[in-house]
Amino acid sequence: MNGVQVRSTRATRFELLSTRNLFLTCGTMVLLLGAARYSMSGSPIPVISALHTEGQISYAPRPDDLKEAQVPRELTPLTTGQMRVARYIHAQYQITREAAEEITTVAEDVGKTVGLDPMLLLAVIAIESRFNPIAESSTGAQGLMQIMPRIHAQKVSQLGAGTDDVLQPWINVLIGAQILHEYIGRAGALDAGLQWYNGAPNDESKGYSSRVLAERDRLVHELRARPNGKT
Repeated sequence: MNGVQVRSTRATRFELLSTRNLFLTCGTMVLLLGAARYSMSGSPIPVISALHTEGQISYAPRPDDLKEAQVPRELTPLTTGQMRVARYIHAQYQITREAAEEITTVAEDVGKTVGLDPMLLLAVIAIESRFNPIAESSTGAQGLMQIMPRIHAQKVSQLGAGTDDVLQPWINVLIGAQILHEYIGRAGALDAGLQWYNGAPNDESKGYSSRVLAERDRLVHELRARPNGKT
């Protein structure tokens, strides 16, 4: 999951947009939650539709999804601390505030689902894709957490999803979190699990895990900060 690049057909548009904000939101943020065929244990998986950018795919559900959709459950609103995290992401990574809030919400929801710290998930996203939902590496890793659809095809299919769905933020972060959770369990330690996620388990310098954990610490600082700036 190295060497993040944007697909050539979309790279030009993102380069042009980067100075104005990588993620231009074309409308009001809408969190559309998933259809029944994307459900897991009976609960629908949200399908995110707010991260619209020129040249980017649409995350709206297909017509057949709308017919099958259950009554959506609302994601938990962000707390004051989580809003500070979203503002930090907005400023640090030059994405719209709406996109930063949405990805923070996704990380919180997925973190609770999988059992991982949401700040850790946001830190991985920061290092892997810099919050670009259509980032693609030269090796074929895709999306916010740089998922390899061919390698992790079983996880994709278990969600009833296809290759094109891997770029949907909730699905991408969910699969990435599942992979990371498994690696941490196998490795027996967080830093070692992160190195496995990066595909560099033998890197004695642990450069990747150090970068992720340093970013997580910054996010946690924002999460816990008080109005007077003290933690």
